[in-house]
Amino acid sequence: MYITAFNEEGKEVDISFATQNWRKVVVDKTRTGQFVRKHFEAMVFTALAEELRTGDVAVVGSEEYADWSEQLLDWEVVQETLGSYLMEVGLTEQGESAEFDAQFFRRQLEDKLRGAAAAADVGYPGDT
Repeated sequence: MYITAFNEEGKEVDISFATQNWRKVVVDKTRTGQFVRKHFEAMVFTALAEELRTGDVAVVGSEEYADWSEQLLDWEVVQETLGSYLMEVGLTEQGESAEFDAQFFRRQLEDKLRGAAAAADVGYPGDT
């Protein structure tokens, strides 16, 4: 499906906000003055998501929606449930009740990530 590359006044739609790669992809090479609709939509929403993420654009009325930070647990609750959570996700063993150590936790996560990466690398490049 295609959409016109011109606005109501007949002027070319400004897509200068997009990267050069996106601009190449959205223009249909076989239909002059046409955008590939799916590519155009993906380009717009990708650019919008990035602008929202960086705070360069805002949604009018968004302050009326829930504040995500209100959904965070209080640190006291985290401390109470952390031991059982770490056991549940396999980062500690039954009976271990040591104080939470952020550096040790980080090393555990890094070790798990290295292990997963090594396992993935074993099959590469033959792994389809």
